[in-house]
Amino acid sequence: MSTEAQVAWLVEPFLARHPEFVRIGRVLRRRPIGHFSLSLDIRRTAYKGHISPMWGAGITFGPPPHFGGGIGRTLDRADGYLDAPDLQARLLDELELANETILQRFTSLETLVELEMAVHPSFAMIRFLKAVLLAGVGRLAEADNLLAADIEYRIREGERFDPLYAKLRTGSKAWHRRQEEVRNRRTFIGHLKHLHGFIERRDLAGLAALLHDWEAQGVAARKMTDYWQRSPFPFELGGGD
Repeated sequence: MSTEAQVAWLVEPFLARHPEFVRIGRVLRRRPIGHFSLSLDIRRTAYKGHISPMWGAGITFGPPPHFGGGIGRTLDRADGYLDAPDLQARLLDELELANETILQRFTSLETLVELEMAVHPSFAMIRFLKAVLLAGVGRLAEADNLLAADIEYRIREGERFDPLYAKLRTGSKAWHRRQEEVRNRRTFIGHLKHLHGFIERRDLAGLAALLHDWEAQGVAARKMTDYWQRSPFPFELGGGD
């Protein structure tokens, strides 16, 4: 584990060089924040005094409860313990490298689509998030097909596991935990179906209202409101299909 105060000390040299970044807790986010967020996350681990930093690039208008997500990768050469005398220097080097060679390539939602696999070929964006991203840039036919497949998969998974949950002793801790999981899964599928309805009908006004609402909620949940700039989605400006 590592504390937020220790993180603040570690990233001080980077923030001094890059005023376009702001620290929010353990995460450095590049300003201004819009439909996508670029971040450098100084993640804690289960080991005392240990950090595992990573870069991230993702959307800010995903469905609840998470409202966003995307791609990212651990900065392996900055992984280490706080008592290592060279940790701060190694972290600074890795943050600079990630910012210069990766984060600065993301300049719009469209570049996030284009660069998703190019900058991290071993990890594609989660399917429903990719569908939301495609909807945001106006590629509605692709988003429609991808989201429909994801919803169908999640429903099938529920049908496969629900009978196993039924075998749990009613009222037990495991039963209550599984009931909550089932409720959460069905609620999440409901959010995806709601989104899919707008995409399927090509209801651009409804789609825009929903994505703007999710974005505002997500930005607030991550304490980014002060650095967020609300703006139209590309499909609101005539982009996409």
